[in-house]
Amino acid sequence: MTYFSASYTDFIRFNRKPNEDFYLISSTSPIFTVADGVTQGRFESGAYAFPTGARAAAQIFCYTNVEFLEKNIDFKQKDNLRFNKALIEKSFNLANRRIKELNINEGINKKLNYFDYDWFDAVGVLGFIMGDNLYYGFVGDCGLAIFDKDNQLKFQTKDEVRPFLEKAKKIYIANIATERGETENYSIEDHIQALIKHSHEKIFDICLVNSNIVHADVDADDEGYLISEG
Repeated sequence: MTYFSASYTDFIRFNRKPNEDFYLISSTSPIFTVADGVTQGRFESGAYAFPTGARAAAQIFCYTNVEFLEKNIDFKQKDNLRFNKALIEKSFNLANRRIKELNINEGINKKLNYFDYDWFDAVGVLGFIMGDNLYYGFVGDCGLAIFDKDNQLKFQTKDEVRPFLEKAKKIYIANIATERGETENYSIEDHIQALIKHSHEKIFDICLVNSNIVHADVDADDEGYLISEG
């Protein structure tokens, strides 16, 4: 099997986001897999929270799937559609369990906050060729594309993520307070604009605001909080 790969290496140009891609080709059988580690980017610098964790998840996905199929497929046997589809499902489930173990071993399940601590996970695609058939499975927005000898696209899997993002309603519940000397007289509009400035204008669709204004009598030396609208 002849293959090549291409990916970016310029971290500065790409907002210093690390390359968390990984791929693996079997050295004994026509089996291949590609994975894209996923981490929430939350910092203005473009840095990711724990970038190495997502790459580790991508590596686990690739190694687990290739090793599982190498042990369980006999390419000399007659092609069996139902059996091969079931193998891909079992292989994915095994990879998922191992990535879960990675998160538990690193304690992410106990300190998850999606900012400093985010899940180590990955999207990916797995495929193998048996006879004249190509079998594949994929998850998320990492899919498969097939081109002919003239480099014309003949087939491409659908993005499984985008439809959910387009349909899902994102709700921001503004349960906030102003802190003396920092955000005094900050309105809910100011808070929303600050969120948009540090992310993007479509960060959420709906904002729920507490309109009950609570006035607190705070001593001049008290480090308490002043409660305002929102």
